[in-house]
Amino acid sequence: MTIRPVHDNVLIRPDSPEERTAEGVVIPTLSKSPATTGTVLAVGPGRVDDRGVLTPIGVGVGDRVMFEALAGFRTGDEPGDPLLMSEMNIQSVIE
Repeated sequence: MTIRPVHDNVLIRPDSPEERTAEGVVIPTLSKSPATTGTVLAVGPGRVDDRGVLTPIGVGVGDRVMFEALAGFRTGDEPGDPLLMSEMNIQSVIE
C-alpha cells in the first residue's frame, strides 16, 4: 500500500521504544509509552489559507521530528507502522 499525504499532513515512521531496561528486564508492549520521535517519510503540499494561498510544510522527507504523544492515525496494525498526522502535531525538528 502506498500512502501519499494531502494538505498539511505528514507521514512519520515512529522510533521503536527500547525493549529492555538497563537491568535487562523486558518491558511489555502495553506498558510502554508511545513513541514521540520519528522520521518523516512523506509530506503533503501544504495548507491553503482563506485567500487561496498555499503555505508549504515546514518539515521535509528524512527529517527527525518530535511530535505530540498519541498524535496521528496508525496506518497499520503493528507498533512500528507509520503514523499520518497534521503538521500542527509536530513540535520540533531534531538536528
